[in-house]
Amino acid sequence: DQEEDVTKRTDIKEGDYTRVVGNVRSNQSANGREKFVVAFQLIALENANEITFHMLDTAWAHLVNTQKVPTAAPQQTQAQSQAHAAAAAAPAAAAANPLQSAILKVFESADQSNEAGTSITDVCNQLAGQYAAADVRAAIESMAADGHLYSTVDEEHYQSTSA
Repeated sequence: DQEEDVTKRTDIKEGDYTRVVGNVRSNQSANGREKFVVAFQLIALENANEITFHMLDTAWAHLVNTQKVPTAAPQQTQAQSQAHAAAAAAPAAAAANPLQSAILKVFESADQSNEAGTSITDVCNQLAGQYAAADVRAAIESMAADGHLYSTVDEEHYQSTSA
């Protein structure tokens, strides 16, 4: 499965339309605050309708956020509806494993106003009596790859996507 993902990523070339999964970070520099994207996943678009759907979905989100909501939402394809449903169910799926459930509870109970997030070391310390640190670290990496957690200021600090 990972070999197939690597092959797909190497097929992406400059000028191709892609879907990027990641987060925006900022960094203080001589030019002021610079923003950059940390990409966790690149997916080549297979259908030009995905671009059109993105534009419609973006316009819809803008209207919802500015309180000028039209009477009906844009139509979604079955695949996109399933993807949105899967993303909404992500926190429940993350709790399927007792270790991942414990990790998720630690992240969700942490101070969400702290932009740095919670360090892996803090999570390991809180779960020290129950789980080995190596297992906790591996589970956090897996949960980040599945989209249940995201890294914040560095690869040592994470926050929950469901918080």
